[in-house]
Amino acid sequence: MVKSLFQTDKDHCYFCDRKGYMHLHHVFGASNRKHSTEDGLVVYLCPYCHTIDNDSVHMMPNAGKDETLKYLGQKLWEEAYHCNGHEEFIQRYGRNYL
Repeated sequence: MVKSLFQTDKDHCYFCDRKGYMHLHHVFGASNRKHSTEDGLVVYLCPYCHTIDNDSVHMMPNAGKDETLKYLGQKLWEEAYHCNGHEEFIQRYGRNYL
Protein backbone atom coordinates (compact mmCIF):
# COMPACT_ATOMS: atom_id res chain seq x y z
CA MET A 1 0.00 0.00 0.00
CA VAL A 2 1.25 3.43 -0.93
CA LYS A 3 1.15 5.90 1.96
CA SER A 4 -1.55 8.55 1.63
CA LEU A 5 -1.79 11.91 3.40
CA PHE A 6 -5.53 11.80 2.65
CA GLN A 7 -6.58 8.45 4.10
CA THR A 8 -5.35 5.41 6.00
CA ASP A 9 -7.89 2.92 4.66
CA LYS A 10 -7.22 1.60 1.17
CA ASP A 11 -10.41 -0.51 1.18
CA HIS A 12 -12.91 2.40 1.03
CA CYS A 13 -13.37 5.01 -1.66
CA TYR A 14 -12.22 8.46 -0.57
CA PHE A 15 -15.28 10.14 -2.09
CA CYS A 16 -18.24 7.77 -1.77
CA ASP A 17 -17.02 5.31 0.91
CA ARG A 18 -17.78 2.26 -1.25
CA LYS A 19 -15.88 -0.80 -0.10
CA GLY A 20 -14.10 -3.27 -2.34
CA TYR A 21 -11.61 -3.04 -5.17
CA MET A 22 -9.99 0.40 -5.29
CA HIS A 23 -7.88 2.21 -7.85
CA LEU A 24 -4.84 4.17 -6.70
CA HIS A 25 -5.23 7.75 -7.97
CA HIS A 26 -2.27 10.13 -8.08
CA VAL A 27 -3.54 13.59 -7.17
CA PHE A 28 -0.81 15.19 -9.27
CA GLY A 29 -0.24 13.01 -12.31
CA ALA A 30 1.74 13.25 -15.51
CA SER A 31 5.25 14.56 -14.77
CA ASN A 32 4.40 14.81 -11.03
CA ARG A 33 3.17 11.22 -10.64
CA LYS A 34 6.43 10.09 -9.00
CA HIS A 35 6.34 13.04 -6.58
CA SER A 36 2.71 12.23 -5.70
CA THR A 37 3.70 8.67 -4.78
CA GLU A 38 6.75 9.77 -2.78
CA ASP A 39 4.85 12.50 -0.93
CA GLY A 40 1.66 10.58 -0.14
CA LEU A 41 -0.51 12.61 -2.48
CA VAL A 42 -2.58 9.63 -3.56
CA VAL A 43 -6.12 8.49 -2.80
CA TYR A 44 -7.93 5.20 -3.15
CA LEU A 45 -11.03 5.48 -5.33
CA CYS A 46 -13.70 3.04 -6.45
CA PRO A 47 -13.88 2.55 -10.24
CA TYR A 48 -16.97 4.80 -10.41
CA CYS A 49 -15.35 7.81 -8.72
CA HIS A 50 -12.08 7.21 -10.58
CA THR A 51 -13.16 6.76 -14.20
CA ILE A 52 -16.70 5.48 -14.79
CA ASP A 53 -19.23 8.04 -13.53
CA ASN A 54 -19.84 11.35 -15.28
CA ASP A 55 -18.43 13.17 -12.25
CA SER A 56 -15.35 10.96 -11.82
CA VAL A 57 -11.94 12.57 -11.32
CA HIS A 58 -10.93 11.78 -14.91
CA MET A 59 -14.16 12.94 -16.57
CA MET A 60 -13.85 16.28 -18.32
CA PRO A 61 -15.14 18.95 -18.44
CA ASN A 62 -16.46 18.26 -14.90
CA ALA A 63 -13.24 18.63 -12.93
CA GLY A 64 -14.74 19.30 -9.49
CA LYS A 65 -13.35 16.22 -7.77
CA ASP A 66 -9.95 16.67 -9.39
CA GLU A 67 -9.77 20.32 -8.36
CA THR A 68 -10.85 19.44 -4.82
CA LEU A 69 -8.09 16.83 -4.54
CA LYS A 70 -5.44 19.22 -5.83
CA TYR A 71 -6.53 21.96 -3.42
CA LEU A 72 -6.57 19.59 -0.43
CA GLY A 73 -3.39 17.92 -1.61
CA GLN A 74 -1.44 21.15 -1.53
CA LYS A 75 -2.82 22.03 1.91
CA LEU A 76 -1.93 18.58 3.31
CA TRP A 77 1.53 18.66 1.72
CA GLU A 78 2.34 22.09 3.12
CA GLU A 79 1.20 20.98 6.60
CA ALA A 80 3.06 17.64 6.46
CA TYR A 81 6.29 19.19 5.22
CA HIS A 82 6.05 22.28 7.49
CA CYS A 83 6.09 24.89 4.75
CA ASN A 84 5.83 28.60 5.44
CA GLY A 85 4.18 29.78 2.25
CA HIS A 86 3.58 28.14 -1.10
CA GLU A 87 6.99 28.52 -2.75
CA GLU A 88 8.29 25.03 -1.87
CA PHE A 89 5.14 23.38 -3.19
CA ILE A 90 5.28 25.41 -6.39
CA GLN A 91 8.94 24.49 -6.85
CA ARG A 92 8.08 20.77 -6.54
CA TYR A 93 4.73 20.65 -8.37
CA GLY A 94 4.94 23.58 -10.75
CA ARG A 95 2.00 25.74 -9.60
CA ASN A 96 -0.17 26.90 -6.74
CA TYR A 97 -3.60 25.22 -6.38
CA LEU A 98 -4.79 27.30 -3.41
